[in-house]
Amino acid sequence: GMDLTLRGGEIVHREYLQFGKGREMSFVAHLKFMSKLSRGCAEITLSRQSFRIGRGLPFPRLLGFYYGHISFYLTPIISDWAIWGLTFLQLYFFLADQEVGAAS
Repeated sequence: GMDLTLRGGEIVHREYLQFGKGREMSFVAHLKFMSKLSRGCAEITLSRQSFRIGRGLPFPRLLGFYYGHISFYLTPIISDWAIWGLTFLQLYFFLADQEVGAAS
């Protein structure tokens, strides 16, 4: 997919509805599948092709590439860090205000 896009080609996407037997839906099976996807995403992110495709795509398609690959894993981490940071900042300012009030 990335090589074809780098060479200027276009990929046609078709979706088909397929019915089959059910799969195991335990937590461990889901975790193994998600870890497989994240390892593949990490390999794609570190590749030279990803760098080349990032330099060659127009901005709207680049946002789609980001959203479909590393953003799925990076955005929740950034959100978690931001929430923890804001919580500690609020706690710090609250305690700093209490010390100033106690000193006066």
